[in-house]
Amino acid sequence: MDLRQLEMFRAVAETSSFTRAGEKLHVSHSAISRQVKLLEDELRVLLFARANKRVTLTEPGTALLTHVEAIFNQVAMATQSVSQMSTKVNRQLNLGTATTMLDFFLPPVFEEFKRKYPRVDVHIKTGPWQLLLEAIRAGTIDLIIGSVPTPFLGRDLVVCPLYREELVLVAGNNHPLTRKTTIRPDELTHFSLLTYPSYSTTRQILESIFHRLKISPNILLELENDEAIVNSVSEGVGIAFLPMSRAIQKKLHFVRIADTPIFRTVGLVTLLARQAEAHLAYFLTLCAGHAQYTNASDVRVGRSDVPSENICRRQVFGRPPELRS
Repeated sequence: MDLRQLEMFRAVAETSSFTRAGEKLHVSHSAISRQVKLLEDELRVLLFARANKRVTLTEPGTALLTHVEAIFNQVAMATQSVSQMSTKVNRQLNLGTATTMLDFFLPPVFEEFKRKYPRVDVHIKTGPWQLLLEAIRAGTIDLIIGSVPTPFLGRDLVVCPLYREELVLVAGNNHPLTRKTTIRPDELTHFSLLTYPSYSTTRQILESIFHRLKISPNILLELENDEAIVNSVSEGVGIAFLPMSRAIQKKLHFVRIADTPIFRTVGLVTLLARQAEAHLAYFLTLCAGHAQYTNASDVRVGRSDVPSENICRRQVFGRPPELRS
């Protein structure tokens, strides 16, 4: 006996007709009759009583129907259980990033991502790059997004630049710098500077600029994220370097160091051998698309600095799955 025979037997029992059972299962009534007859021969009992063109269950048939219902319930439960397990595989997005990205770039990306993948759990790990690189190599996160360190990251990793943004010097409304648009490098040392922790990529970029300009700014505080820096600058605690887009958004006065443009690159990093799960590839596409919008809003950066979504996908994941043979 097999499930198809049992399905035909159940259909006949429910419809009291071989013909209607065939119509229900989209097979001929003769095929139904033949399979039921084989089932009866195997069990050595009569399952249906046939009289006056009507089919009724015999006592053995009634007993079998009870077991058939239990069998199909078990099959349904097994199918559901396996299906639930399969949907859990690779149904998480494990992202490493900086708190700054959570404040500004990522919220609209997450919002759009959850519209298409509402059941994919998003797990976020924040911390310095060294910690995030260890996590991605250990397989506990899938992607890193943030200001990409300038040193070589390693042959096992691939980097996709998303956009480049200018860093400008911001000051509160009552600060003396509000009367200027540019300052000399040595003027920077006259004010208290608020900056990122020493392990952050942006801080390392700024330190390299300070070294090149041969200046030693007076660092008053190290703060973890843009929001904390914005609040402190607004309260007149000191001045700070922030992305120009954030300065404009928060309506902070900003100046530039004369003849010294400062940029940082925001990008995605993952393992070179990473497979392109559908939800992960979609998240990358959203990041690339939002990066173009972010980049276009910054007048200091041309669109040529941003890779297209398809180029970005190939850089991180290789050929997209729909193009693989």
